[in-house]
Amino acid sequence: MAKKTTSKHQQLLYKTYQSSNRSLKNRMAKLERHIKRFPNDEQAKKALKNGLVDYRRKKPRTKVWNRMTKEMAHLLRSIGLNGNLSLKWEGAKNV
Repeated sequence: MAKKTTSKHQQLLYKTYQSSNRSLKNRMAKLERHIKRFPNDEQAKKALKNGLVDYRRKKPRTKVWNRMTKEMAHLLRSIGLNGNLSLKWEGAKNV
């Protein structure tokens, strides 16, 4: 079965996108287009003037199910506890 991999070149493009502030330039251009369409939007004008634009792409914070967390969830369910507690279990992160 094929694996989903990201090439080294694509990883480099991701890093340069973030480091070159291209996202900030794109966001400012998007705000300018919005203000052109909606000239009465004071909040957008204020954001454009103050530069209140932050980087929107963040790493996901979701917990990942793996073999150990699934086994722990089954064990917890068998004794009557919530299986999602296994995601908070520190021992599952080592595997």
